[in-house]
Amino acid sequence: MTSETLPVEFRAGERWSGPLTWGQLAIWDVVRWLPPGDASLNLLRVCDVPAGRTTGEVADALRRLVERHEVLRTRFTRPENPEPRQTVEPHGRLDVALVETDGRAREGVMDELVSRLRSRPFDLAAELPLRAAVVTADNAPVAVVLVFNHMAVDGYSVEIVGRDLRLLLTDGGDLPLRALQPRGRIAYEASDPARRRARQALEYWADGIRELPGALLAPDPGPERRQWARITSGALRLALRELANRHRMSLSMLVQALTGLLLGFYRHESRVGIRLIVATRFTAETRDYVGAFNQNGLLRLSLGAEPLAEFLGRARMASMRAYQYCECDPLLLEERIEAICAERGFGAGAYCFFNDVRSFDEVRSGDRGAVGGGHDGEGGPDLLGRIETARQRTRVTALDRDGRQKDAKFFLFLNTLVGEARLTLATDGRFLAPGSAQTFLADLEWLAIEAVSHDRTLPELAAAWSRRQR
Repeated sequence: MTSETLPVEFRAGERWSGPLTWGQLAIWDVVRWLPPGDASLNLLRVCDVPAGRTTGEVADALRRLVERHEVLRTRFTRPENPEPRQTVEPHGRLDVALVETDGRAREGVMDELVSRLRSRPFDLAAELPLRAAVVTADNAPVAVVLVFNHMAVDGYSVEIVGRDLRLLLTDGGDLPLRALQPRGRIAYEASDPARRRARQALEYWADGIRELPGALLAPDPGPERRQWARITSGALRLALRELANRHRMSLSMLVQALTGLLLGFYRHESRVGIRLIVATRFTAETRDYVGAFNQNGLLRLSLGAEPLAEFLGRARMASMRAYQYCECDPLLLEERIEAICAERGFGAGAYCFFNDVRSFDEVRSGDRGAVGGGHDGEGGPDLLGRIETARQRTRVTALDRDGRQKDAKFFLFLNTLVGEARLTLATDGRFLAPGSAQTFLADLEWLAIEAVSHDRTLPELAAAWSRRQR
């Protein structure tokens, strides 16, 4: 593998400097918390190059991409700065690595290149939050590798940038109208409507923190026992899609609800709160926004004696309220949470999180199918038999990872529901004891299948779960 540097000069607009958006502040808080040299916030996107494109055409597409999205040419003050700011550069150069496979298998070259680009932390004050490389075979471009820092973009932004690059590589591509930029979002967040919305969000959160059990908010005593596990299950996928159709819920909301219910069983609590990572792209103006835009929503669930169907209906509305009241200054939010927990006599800082990290295209197509009925030939009289057959192939495995998430004692990732369900859980073993990350994921599959197979009330499900633990 040989490598050269392809300089890509960009020029657009004027220099601008200002504060961070609420979404950027949320990531900035994580950046401050991470140890020096940590590169876990680096995000990856690989785009194939259509046959017949030249290296010059790829370079021009990258130039247009950086000029289009201000955040890709933005520098940020260092984490130790008490007043974080960002500066949009009007011109500059992106040094793109030009990597020739030299006859080696493309996969091996890509793996080595991705590791090289992704393993180094960004110096956000000194460099752009984007690294790029073009892979060539016999001097013809075959792929573009992009690595971003999360300070600049979130997962949805990566999908949008990837879409734009594909369009630019396809006959120059007609791009959609440019979406809102971070400086426009900052202007909105300073407006009266945004401040009113933020006050409402803070009050919603305050009410929730006052009523939630302390065990779901405070660190557990003793040394942390970090556990990672993953479930891969065709049976869970079938059960979730059937339940989503049956109860007219999005797949994401359904997983949130079942997770909350199971947490209630594990902790013997009748109230549960889960912090949802919300993309906040609620309007046409923000749908194609490129930037760190995620905020936390608080899913507040109460577990009564009603049938599961009624609980899921309430959970759907609770998810909608969590989305409605998620937009505010995250630093003010954390201050409010800490103050309320102090009033209640314990320290805050250990929460349950849920993050739907499925691709943009999967969420749009999969959830639309789930609530619309009749997809992929699923359902039907043989559904339970197919679920049981698929269940024999379920894999629940411990993962050898040592990473942790800020302020999280439980963090569930919904990775995909294509082909099979794949979910990853990071948790503190003290929180689920005597269970574990692996038992929780296995129980989540059991709960979904039980819900498909039988009409149960929540106490009946709790009793069945208790018997399962013996």
